[in-house]
Amino acid sequence: MEHFADQETQDLPALNFESGVLVAWKKGVEEFVDKTKDNLWRILGLEQLRTLPHFQTKTDPTTTVKPWSNEGQKWLDKNQAAVALTPKWHQLVGIVRIIDKMLKGEPVLLMDEVGVGKTMQAIGVVACAAYFCNFYDIHGKFPGIFGQYKCASTGANLPDYPTIIVCPTNLHAQLMNEIERYLCYGTFDLLPYTGKPQQWEQ
Repeated sequence: MEHFADQETQDLPALNFESGVLVAWKKGVEEFVDKTKDNLWRILGLEQLRTLPHFQTKTDPTTTVKPWSNEGQKWLDKNQAAVALTPKWHQLVGIVRIIDKMLKGEPVLLMDEVGVGKTMQAIGVVACAAYFCNFYDIHGKFPGIFGQYKCASTGANLPDYPTIIVCPTNLHAQLMNEIERYLCYGTFDLLPYTGKPQQWEQ
């Protein structure tokens, strides 16, 4: 507590909110600008699959079909109206960068405009992390160019931890729908915590 008391007595700098932005933001993927989607799939070790691990390969463009149901899966498998589900270049390069930072133990922010696919990227990172963890268990290394990496926090494989996603209550249903749209039925367990803490034990 003495440490905090000492800090409170120190003079705090005056904040100037009129000074404008002090940070020169970069896109963060400058080293990948010359890479094609084929190159990016190869970097991830997914050049044969050309799809994100544990991801659906098709989706309902009207979003009326519930993919996490037997009927929904049948619809996606057989209906001509189903369209291919694949990340765009900017989404794929973002996933590559986040995986790179995650393995190195370095912080990263995913910031982009509304409606350009950040949710798919975030779910893609979770799916890739699970795939990388399983791949390392089998092969003793990560896939793609990440085969030369070790997880910075363990010196070996990624820890097999659950992922916690925090979102506003009013976006919960939308996020659940997006997760079910992207991930294959039955590949992940979703345990939503909503409502009051007293209700969580019921």
